[in-house]
Amino acid sequence: MTDKHHPPTFRVESNSAFRTNSVGLAGVPFPLAAEVFERDGVYGIGGAAVRAADLVDVLEAFAQPVVTVQSLGHYWFDPEDHREWTPGEIARDQGVEAEAHDVTWAGHSELLVLRRGDLGRFLAELYPYNIAVLDAPGPVSAAAADEMALAVGTSGPDTSVLQELPDAGLYFSGHDDCYFHVESRDPALPVRVFARLLTLAAGAALLVDDEAVTVVEPHSELVRAILARSAHWSGPIGEPEPDGTVRLDLAAGKWRLGTRLPARADLSARYDPTTGRWHLAEPEAGIGTEPGTGHRAEPGAGSRPEFDPGPGPDANPDLTF
Repeated sequence: MTDKHHPPTFRVESNSAFRTNSVGLAGVPFPLAAEVFERDGVYGIGGAAVRAADLVDVLEAFAQPVVTVQSLGHYWFDPEDHREWTPGEIARDQGVEAEAHDVTWAGHSELLVLRRGDLGRFLAELYPYNIAVLDAPGPVSAAAADEMALAVGTSGPDTSVLQELPDAGLYFSGHDDCYFHVESRDPALPVRVFARLLTLAAGAALLVDDEAVTVVEPHSELVRAILARSAHWSGPIGEPEPDGTVRLDLAAGKWRLGTRLPARADLSARYDPTTGRWHLAEPEAGIGTEPGTGHRAEPGAGSRPEFDPGPGPDANPDLTF
């Protein structure tokens, strides 16, 4: 279910990217980081920390009938001769029907073509440290596979892969099963991915001894209200409040590995696991994060009012869902 009365849920596992990745010698949990962008009709989002497997259902929802996998880095080896398996061998072992194109000229062995609905099965227990996924409207020829490999291999931080491939409508790139970059021709995609990012962050905060926890995803209107304030957000993964709720303090700014988190939060996204409701509020004055640590700074005096972006097509005035 995906409407307001039956909001979608997602199962956050203990091996999610926020739980398995850390920053610095102190082992501080990896922070949430996201940057939303639009480039000539291509809409995207990039940041951390997300496993490819945690976005499969979102990718399948926006992809065309066929998806391709390339630039695959993984840890699956043949048990007898200890060589690294090719993507085609992994597909066979996973029970996924796929076609393989030789793209060794591009620096990796194969570009794999499979049905959109088989992407999740292909990625099951794979945990790739590098992967690129592109969709296609139908069968992929050898020439088209070369074009895809070229577009991915020559892409840069300020370029769009989809701009080079007019028939493709979705592109996903993942590194270390943590950093991600997604592009689509549908402006709803960044909203869906940001919602999943908040869901994973809340789940990571709630997981203590459990193997997994189910979290209700925030409504798209709440996410749009966040993105209306800034296209760049970052914040630490904290711990549940004494009442059991989760508070994700977010700063309107970019974050990169090796840089400090902003010292103050600009907005709080709050989740109540008992009711499954999300709420946006301005953070209490003085409540933020100690730079680079992910720990909240000492509180100061006073507080800010609730954040209200005003009524509109993409924002609910009460900001509680």
